[in-house]
Amino acid sequence: MKLKAFSLLALGCILLTGCEGQTDPSKANIFDNLRNIETGEYDRQIAKNDAEVERIIASNNAAQRNINSLEAQKVSNSTEIASLRSEIASLKSRISALRSSSAGQANATQVSALEGQVKAIEADLNAGASPKTLRSELRHISAAISAFSS
Repeated sequence: MKLKAFSLLALGCILLTGCEGQTDPSKANIFDNLRNIETGEYDRQIAKNDAEVERIIASNNAAQRNINSLEAQKVSNSTEIASLRSEIASLKSRISALRSSSAGQANATQVSALEGQVKAIEADLNAGASPKTLRSELRHISAAISAFSS
């Protein structure tokens, strides 16, 4: 009789533990697992995790596109900066040639002012100024050098 009571008590405990309702597969017992499969709880969890994975993948893809765009902009900026440095070097050479000419010697003050402007533009370039603005200023200086040379 005691064995039968103990068996019923043990069976009752097992059944009660099945009523706890664990939805975490790592903690759920056999009864929870059966109930979670039957009610679709595990399918819901899988769908939720799949959606999270898709969100993370989409976020990573967007971040990669942003990185690619920034890399392309970096290359473009480097090319633009190199072009401006080349223009500055060319203007320095032209000013040096102008300084040696009779027109440059006759207008030494203006030639020195042009040199100062080129140095200021170079400093602005090094400080990150707008290439569009700098290119415009370089065109004006180039025109002034051409005017002295003619």
